[in-house]
Amino acid sequence: SYGGMVITGVGTDAPNVTGLVYIAGTVPDEGETLIEINARFPPAESYQSGIPSYGGNTICINPDAFHWAFSDDIDPVRSRVLAAVQKPTNMDCFTEKSGPSAWQKLPSWYLVSEHDRMVNPDSQYWMAQRAGCTTSTIASGHASLISHPREVAHLILTAALESTK
Repeated sequence: SYGGMVITGVGTDAPNVTGLVYIAGTVPDEGETLIEINARFPPAESYQSGIPSYGGNTICINPDAFHWAFSDDIDPVRSRVLAAVQKPTNMDCFTEKSGPSAWQKLPSWYLVSEHDRMVNPDSQYWMAQRAGCTTSTIASGHASLISHPREVAHLILTAALESTK
């Protein structure tokens, strides 16, 4: 989901970027923070599943809550592995202001995860609409990249073909 913050900015300066694809991600406008976007909607169901991590000023998803919060539609064993190898998130990610928004000038696509407990689906719909994304939905939790790889790949390929026409 935080990857959306990254691609939104990177796409403004890279001449070889022809479109953006958001998968249950954050779509900021210039100057917005993740906290500001999240505050527009009720908190996602998993908002209390974060715990302090081993690094300073970082959090991670509580491994005991990981499957329910992040990846409830994949195999529980695989989910436990993901919980064990997750990378901590620096708390500054929530307050860092976004730079210029590439979606202002590039075609964009958004795949809403309808059962997402990490990013409120209402927020996903709102961000996708605001950015003028071609929007589709999937009956999935946050880890739709893993639980629905064919559908995600199809969307990415469609976006690649359409954005280079």
